[in-house]
Amino acid sequence: MEDSEVSVPEARLRSAELELERLRELERAVRESSREQRRAAHEALLAADARFHHLVEAVTDYAIFMLDADGRVLTWNAEAQRTGYAPGVRAGYQEHFAKPVEASALLEAVRTWTRSRLQ
Repeated sequence: MEDSEVSVPEARLRSAELELERLRELERAVRESSREQRRAAHEALLAADARFHHLVEAVTDYAIFMLDADGRVLTWNAEAQRTGYAPGVRAGYQEHFAKPVEASALLEAVRTWTRSRLQ
């Protein structure tokens, strides 16, 4: 056998080595793509969150509260503070609404809607 000739087992081994290298390159590409996708999704989430907060703060005709599933106040906009719905509202408390009759009906509606969405 001449030096330039390659035996069948050597050719198969070389072919397997090349295939393994292609698979490793593909694995690296997938891993990098996943990182980029996670980064892009995170950036999109941050941008959406910023747009949401800007929208809520820009509303001047309505008091907006963000409540959890149990009706606890998480946050509110400036109009809620200005109109007197939230002068004593503190995050995490529902009993500090200035207008408790309206607030309790609102809270119950929010609880019902939220629980129906979670089931």
